[in-house]
Amino acid sequence: MVLIGFSSVFLISFNAFVFFGLMLFFEVLLGFITILVNVPMTSFFQSQVPLNIQSRFFALLSFSANLIVPLGILYTGFLASAIGADVTYIINNILVIVIVCFAFWKEIGRGFRAFLLKKWKMSK
Repeated sequence: MVLIGFSSVFLISFNAFVFFGLMLFFEVLLGFITILVNVPMTSFFQSQVPLNIQSRFFALLSFSANLIVPLGILYTGFLASAIGADVTYIINNILVIVIVCFAFWKEIGRGFRAFLLKKWKMSK
C-alpha cells in the first residue's frame, strides 16, 4: 500500500492512461489481498465465537465497521485538502501498517524469534 502511494508520486508524470492503468492494477491487487485477510478472519470468528451469540457478535462487527468508514473518509478528506492526496495516501497506509503491527506485536515477535532460532540452529 505504501508502495502504491510512493509510486503515484513518481508515475504522475507519465501518460495519464499508463498512470491510470498502473494504479488500477495496484488497487485490484490490493483488493485480492484484502480478501485473503477477511476470509480467514471471518472463519476464525465463526469457529471461536459461541453459536448462541454469533448473530449479535457479527452484527456488532458489521455495525462498527460501517460506522468507522465515514469517519475515515472525513479524516482523509481534511488531510488531503491540507497536504495533498498522494501524501495522505502514504500517511494513511503507514498508519495502517503501524496499527496492524501494534495489534499483532506478540505474534510478530514470536514468529521472528522462531525464525531466528531456526536460522541459528541451521547454522550450527
